[in-house]
Amino acid sequence: MNLAQSRKNDSVAVFKGTPIYQIKEVLTLPRNQLVSETEKVKRDYLKKLLDAQYRTLDNRKCPKPSLDALRDQKDEAIETAMGMTFGKGNLPILSVITRIWVDIFHLMEMVVYNEKSGFAKLRPPLITDMVAFSEDPYYVFDVTYPVFSGKSPLDAEKLTKEQNGLPLLNVDEVIALGTHTDMLSQCRLWATGSWYGSGRVPQLWLGYGRPWLSVYSAGFPGMYWGISILQ
Repeated sequence: MNLAQSRKNDSVAVFKGTPIYQIKEVLTLPRNQLVSETEKVKRDYLKKLLDAQYRTLDNRKCPKPSLDALRDQKDEAIETAMGMTFGKGNLPILSVITRIWVDIFHLMEMVVYNEKSGFAKLRPPLITDMVAFSEDPYYVFDVTYPVFSGKSPLDAEKLTKEQNGLPLLNVDEVIALGTHTDMLSQCRLWATGSWYGSGRVPQLWLGYGRPWLSVYSAGFPGMYWGISILQ
């Protein structure tokens, strides 16, 4: 008797007299266990990611009511993220404090580069979001790293419409991206989901050794300017 036949007979002996549904449970256990362990790893990662973002906000003097509002949504946000598949290299989840809860000048102070806080040089009432977002602190998911480098906001808007209308980040979300990632060390960031007055768009950039939020023409392309979207 060869080895393969011997193993086959051993398997039959193990399961002889066992109801078929029990055999199926035994055979599928390792796979179910693997899925369970993978989900645990993902859930733990998301929790750690959010906890790190909360620490950043707390260390940078984010008002407690805004931070508490994010924490109150933590479990729901994680459950939402657990049901998603993220693009390669994307940021799975991003905590966003809105300028309704914290004024934009204070939000920019939480964007720090080389220990220097950011500064906003614009008039907040002139900012208009292209899509209505929650006024309360909220989360966005599956944020791409900057795409459309070298494109103007007008070009990007056209391209996203061609790609099933993937939403562009508004100014609050771009500020959050600058707060929680090192994006600014790579490129300037258009906040193409928001407009400023007529024909201009907010953009986040590094200048004079610190982060700045200012505005530029929506038709102006930039070699090192990126535009992030939600998948």
